[in-house]
Amino acid sequence: MGKRIRELGATAGVTSAGLLEGGRPCPPEVIELMGLIGVDLSDRTSRQVSIDDVDRSHLVLTMERQQLREVAIMTPTAWPKTFTLKELIGRCASVGGRLEGEPVESWIARVHDGREPSDLLGDAPIDEVADPYGGTTEEYAATEIELEAVVAELARLLFVPASVPPEPTAGPAPPAERSGRSRRGLVRRG
Repeated sequence: MGKRIRELGATAGVTSAGLLEGGRPCPPEVIELMGLIGVDLSDRTSRQVSIDDVDRSHLVLTMERQQLREVAIMTPTAWPKTFTLKELIGRCASVGGRLEGEPVESWIARVHDGREPSDLLGDAPIDEVADPYGGTTEEYAATEIELEAVVAELARLLFVPASVPPEPTAGPAPPAERSGRSRRGLVRRG
């Protein structure tokens, strides 16, 4: 996400953390795949998300609904600013991207408007990015491709100002359906 933000000439702090205990080494499949694009993750270890991470963040993003629910339970302030990546993008079909000069917090509030916790019960591949943790190199590669597209769209919505919001529709248009379960969460600030 940080790379996409910089490419757009914007600035924002981005932090990544998961729900599992921190200190785990990066899986060899990830090190190999990221090495192909010049990113060295050989010394990287995982970090567990904290209440402080969530409280300091303007926006908290997860890969799956279960992670979103766990983050929202961690701290009462999390629900209005916590989304799965795909849910956030889907809701933007009716809300649109951030308007020129609009504070990030105001845009997030517009995207959140009308959401109910019950909307995110159960699993829904349409709202989730598959996390291949423990899977094959091919599964890691497929997730990397999917995340690249989702993150590029999110960066565009957040950092390429729209001049006017879209006309309201009956509800957010869902992104293309994907399958799989994710075990890793992401905290994004910006």
